[in-house]
Amino acid sequence: MDGMHEGYQTDDWANGWECPPPETSKPLTDPWEDSFLPLTHHARKRMQQRRIDLSMVEQVIQFGREVCTRGALVFAIGRNEIATAAKRGHALQQLEGIHVVTSHDDGAVLTVYRNRDLSNLKSNLGHGKRWRQKKWGKNCPSLS
Repeated sequence: MDGMHEGYQTDDWANGWECPPPETSKPLTDPWEDSFLPLTHHARKRMQQRRIDLSMVEQVIQFGREVCTRGALVFAIGRNEIATAAKRGHALQQLEGIHVVTSHDDGAVLTVYRNRDLSNLKSNLGHGKRWRQKKWGKNCPSLS
């Protein structure tokens, strides 16, 4: 089929005729559409700015430490979590220092950031276990 493509001649394209539709057209889809995680607009924006993709967020939630603090549930990956996961056959070195902040109420991801210093990640900074029990009840996972 020299000079022909699905009923169009190549000369017709050069003369301003309409080109045929693309053979493979993929619909535009939201990359977070298939996620089980509810993400806020702010979280999506920060993930994009900080080059943290959805699979990384899911791994941080799955393997990271959980800390209930300042009205939110924070998941973070540090050296201890990387070592524990490595014993089980998971490579998490690229996730070191990633924090995922989720809503205490509905579990929506509020924001995502990187900070390798986990020393300030403590439950309700300065308050004891009884204060947390009184405030959060049994809903706070850091009490177990």
